[in-house]
Amino acid sequence: MNNHSVNDAASVSNAKDTSPAKTGNNIRRSKMKKVLAGGCFNRIHRGHVYFMSKAKSFGDYLVIVLANDKNNKKPYAVPATERKRNLEKLNIADKIIIGDPTNFLKVVDEERPDIIALGYDQKLPSKEIEKLGIEIKRIEKLGDYSSSKLKQCGNSGPSNKPPE
Repeated sequence: MNNHSVNDAASVSNAKDTSPAKTGNNIRRSKMKKVLAGGCFNRIHRGHVYFMSKAKSFGDYLVIVLANDKNNKKPYAVPATERKRNLEKLNIADKIIIGDPTNFLKVVDEERPDIIALGYDQKLPSKEIEKLGIEIKRIEKLGDYSSSKLKQCGNSGPSNKPPE
């Protein structure tokens, strides 16, 4: 028998897959398009599902940036860890992160997207982004969906029903 033991095989099988397809790193080098989109996503509704699906259609790898709890000023705010879990259940984004509490550019610098997708009512938090040469795509509103209206109805969980 060779010197490679069962333990060697176990360590290989337990190794974390760090390929670009699994981590999202080096997406730009592989000519894949990385899309960055963000929001609060307090009460997920069909409008959010549409926004994320449309953002994903712009590229090959979607990163969703959740607003940090310090920046989520809605009266019906949901903690970021819970919002992240709810978005993960939808299986739309390839990566979901909680944004930096003070510097949006930090996330942009770390992720290096090719495209930033903005919702109908979103604005870039910094003029510096425009200077980076990142393509900006705006996504129109779907229907009259609103997180504040869902709160009035008591709905707090994700809905992965496709938009009509």
